Amino acid sequence: MNYPDILKYTQKHHHQVVYIILDSFQKSLRVSVPALYPAEVVIEAAERFYYAAGNMYSPGRPASLTEGGGPFDYHATLGPFKVIAAQWPHYVIPPGHAFEVLGPDCPCSIFEV
Repeated sequence: MNYPDILKYTQKHHHQVVYIILDSFQKSLRVSVPALYPAEVVIEAAERFYYAAGNMYSPGRPASLTEGGGPFDYHATLGPFKVIAAQWPHYVIPPGHAFEVLGPDCPCSIFEV
């Protein structure tokens, strides 16, 4: 996935999201939209992100991801994603961040609901 292009294309809806989590393999993008918005707003934002994720991709991993510690050094490959996230407000989260563990399969609950 071409994260810079996806983020630019979906920028119009960024005020409606809680966070956007980038994947270190560039194969996914997790977006959290609060259920407080009307269904039409959530659907429009979801469709925009869905279109962008399916149509804005780079063929193969960029060479910058394999520089430094080599292609198998996890911490070295996070550098470019941190640069991308740093160009956006706090809601764009690079891989390796603590929020990365939050997902549908996470066995914990933040609130007792």
